[in-house]
Amino acid sequence: MQHGRDYTPNRDQYNLRFNVFKQSVDEIDSINERPNQTWEAGLNEYSDMTWAEFKAHFKLDAPQNCSATNTVKIAPANDLPKSVDWRTKNVVTPGMFTIQSLTKS
Repeated sequence: MQHGRDYTPNRDQYNLRFNVFKQSVDEIDSINERPNQTWEAGLNEYSDMTWAEFKAHFKLDAPQNCSATNTVKIAPANDLPKSVDWRTKNVVTPGMFTIQSLTKS
């Protein structure tokens, strides 16, 4: 009971999980037999879960609201100003270490 699961009280659950685990082992073996494989697949605490259960457990089918999945509208280059002083937009802070601070004694 390496990952804290005990399916022995429920024979149907035991058989289901064992079959899912065997399928995971077969898939892992298939992956690791690929020529020129640069990584190795292995067993972990999720090896007795189906792919559907794994996705549900980690909410992988849930909509994501992050910068990696949202599209960003980029203004056409002709709509951009020629220059922007980012200091006036409170986007950057004043430098703490500058050439001027080296020359002041």
